[in-house]
Amino acid sequence: MSDGENRPLLRSDSSTSSNYQNEGSLTFSSKWGLVLSCLGCVIGTGNIWRFPRIVANNSGDKGGLHFLLVWLLFLGLWSIPVILIEYSVGRYTRRAPVKSFRALLGPWSLWCGGWMVIVVSCIASYYAVVVGWCFYYVFHSISYHLPESLEKSQDIWHHLQDCKWLPVLLLFLSLLFAGVSITRSVSSIERVNIVIMPLLLLVLVVSFYWSLTLKYASFGITYLFTPDWAELGTLRLWVDAASQNAWDTGAGSGLFLTYATYMSRRNSVVKLGILLPLCNNLVSLVSALTLYSTVFSTKMREGANKTEIARLLREDGYANTGLTFLWMPVLYEQLGTSGRVLSSLFFLCLSLGGITSLLAMIELPVRTLQEMQVPRKYGLPVVLTLLFCCGLPSALHLEFLVSQGFVWAFGQVLAGAVTISLPILYGVSKFREDLVNQFGLDDWRLPRIWDFIVKFLDPVIALALLASFVVYTVEHEDSAWYKFGRESLMLCFVEWLGVLLLLLLANCFWIFRRRSRRRIRRVSSIRDS
Repeated sequence: MSDGENRPLLRSDSSTSSNYQNEGSLTFSSKWGLVLSCLGCVIGTGNIWRFPRIVANNSGDKGGLHFLLVWLLFLGLWSIPVILIEYSVGRYTRRAPVKSFRALLGPWSLWCGGWMVIVVSCIASYYAVVVGWCFYYVFHSISYHLPESLEKSQDIWHHLQDCKWLPVLLLFLSLLFAGVSITRSVSSIERVNIVIMPLLLLVLVVSFYWSLTLKYASFGITYLFTPDWAELGTLRLWVDAASQNAWDTGAGSGLFLTYATYMSRRNSVVKLGILLPLCNNLVSLVSALTLYSTVFSTKMREGANKTEIARLLREDGYANTGLTFLWMPVLYEQLGTSGRVLSSLFFLCLSLGGITSLLAMIELPVRTLQEMQVPRKYGLPVVLTLLFCCGLPSALHLEFLVSQGFVWAFGQVLAGAVTISLPILYGVSKFREDLVNQFGLDDWRLPRIWDFIVKFLDPVIALALLASFVVYTVEHEDSAWYKFGRESLMLCFVEWLGVLLLLLLANCFWIFRRRSRRRIRRVSSIRDS
């Protein structure tokens, strides 16, 4: 391997176009803009919509603390180490995942970065559908009275799912909004997040405070923080806790790596990589507390007991997809006139929070195409069109959305494993010193314990999670594992292996084409001489 293939592809490389060199020199204009943009990258529907339903699916009759503890364990041992790798690599190479892997590990690792791009793109295709639901609830909160009961709230939800053209329109609008927000790269990304994120966090805090004042709210909080230790033996709990933490924090998605390409050496990746995931998970916890307080308050006033409410939480809609959308309007209706205003603001902020995450997901493939010499003005429409086409089945069929969520939520854990492989192959200690401690300025030093976690613990965790995922899926499938189903192991294997095969073929083709060009140039130079 030549020295040119070993060294980082910095923004001054002559191989890049002048147009990209100008964009590559852009950085976040302020630390505040950087922090809010990185928070906006992950805080959204994953925290407010997905997290409460995953907690509910893994809670026992006694409570859900056991899940929260495992979820926090994976935060420290998995998500934070992976995020630190992403920040460090992006800041150092100033390139998106595909070229970052090539810069640090050589051309045969291009497929690793490609895996991250594909996983994020697949998630973005159905994530945009969920963002569209949020926009629908903004309109409904403004135009109609809020539901007074769970039954009326369910009617609103079913109307959205039964009206086939409406989810498609909402998918189009969410992608359009996100696309417009990144037309000018980092400058527009920063401006959008500076406006949206403070408003979103403010409304979340207000909603949380109101939920605590409700009668019987304490029972919901007690339930959430009461363990059901028997559930710890469930394989699904461990897999869900890991995949939800990866989803919550964005670990292994390549989103932070892409945003880090707009960072300077003075941007503290260790501080960001530790503090922001903690803040992100705090938002998830506040969202769950708000929802559980609301559910217990509403149902206990109707005479339901704790066991009935716990089962209701686990069975509210197909895979609990509508849990937040069903209960938050009921919460705000109890606040009177101000509740309608807060409901409109809540779903508006949830929509915008979803947009901030979605625009980060779109920025990743767009930036990747840019590095392949595709101008941004062409790459952005191409990516948006592909995401719309891939998102149509999820918009039209809720079961398809849940199926893709099943496949690619764990696919993100595999992307985290790919990310972990980078410092291991590069040299863990060398990576920590070269890319983090010596390269960064005004930052915390990354301690040696990180080497042990990344080199020894995380590979074991990745293998254990994959084995647990396979065993649990096989044990709980209604039919044989080799048959296709909405949440079947065969579906996962076919989609994963299909993507992997295409990436490996593309990687081989790129190397073959590159070597052929070199031979042609060499022959031409010999003839000329």
